[in-house]
Amino acid sequence: MATKMEHVNLPELAGALGYGTIAWDAENACWSGYGSSDPTDRTRDDAGGFYVAASNVELAEIMKRAN
Repeated sequence: MATKMEHVNLPELAGALGYGTIAWDAENACWSGYGSSDPTDRTRDDAGGFYVAASNVELAEIMKRAN
């Protein structure tokens, strides 16, 4: 699976979903969210990340819905 997203602004999507960042999680073969985009909310600071999408296509669909 390619981990580079040409059509998804990852920082923008991360903020829209409440994450500090979204990155490819190679261990679990999915896109995961890490950290919180809200410095007063530390609930998403788990180092293991939170599942966001299983594929680039799914991630692009989430981006469309977030806009």
